[in-house]
Order: sequence, then C-alpha cells, then structure tokens
Amino acid sequence: MPSASRSITINVPVEHLFDTITEYESYPDFIPETLGVEVLKRSKKKDGTRVAEVKFDIKVIKQVDYTLRLTEEPNERVSWELIEGRVFKTNNGSWDLKPAGKGKTEAIYTVDITIGLLVPQAITNMLVGSSLPKMLEQMKDRAEGTYKKKK
Repeated sequence: MPSASRSITINVPVEHLFDTITEYESYPDFIPETLGVEVLKRSKKKDGTRVAEVKFDIKVIKQVDYTLRLTEEPNERVSWELIEGRVFKTNNGSWDLKPAGKGKTEAIYTVDITIGLLVPQAITNMLVGSSLPKMLEQMKDRAEGTYKKKK
C-alpha cells in the first residue's frame, strides 16, 4: 500500500488550521485538482468528536470521485477512511495538529492509499509522492491567507 507522511509548519493557531481543514466545501477554491465537494452528512458524538461523510471529485490525470468518512477531533486531529470510490481500494489518513509556539501549528499529514488494478503505478506515485507536497503548500497558503483577513 503506497503511503506517505509529511510535516509542515503553518503560521496560524491550531484552531484556525483545524477550521480550514474541515471547511471541505472550500477546497475547490484553493486546490485546483478538486473539482467539487459535497458534504453528505454531519453528526456530533457525545465526546465532542464530529463525523462527516464527504464526496470529493478530483482530477489527477483523469476525473475520480470518492467518498470519505472523516472523524474530526476538534483542534487536534482529522482522520478519514474510504467509504466508496471506483478507483481507490483504500484511502485512509489523517491530519495531526500540534501547537508549535507563537501562533504556529505543526501539521502532520499521513495518507495510505491502494488503487485498483487498472490504474497505472505512475498515477499512484503521483497521488502519493508529488501531489502531496503541493497540496500541503496550498493548504498552508489558504490557512495563512484567511487568517490574515480575520485579524
């Protein structure tokens, strides 16, 4: 199973980064490969954890759609697992957030994916390898840009 984990420091407080990550519907505004996002369901557990089922429509060489169940632990972690998707066999991962002092956040993004047999290995490598650093920079730019506007 191809997997990757990257860490990035973002110049916003944990709470703001968490809000940016969980505003799934805004992803097409700053991640060009995201063509559409639909939140299918949201719920909240007694312990404060939130769960969202979200359908993503992305274009990486070809158009792909899939649905994830995202578990949101406010200001600490967002993890996900694949519910359905024609191309992915698995798509699991997380954002782990930690205060990094002076209003900064260390974000650790981890993903494990398995793609169906008919998908070339080059696409898998691109999804996990080269697209990941670019997506992290896009999330960083979005969080920092929206934080400056709030101030």
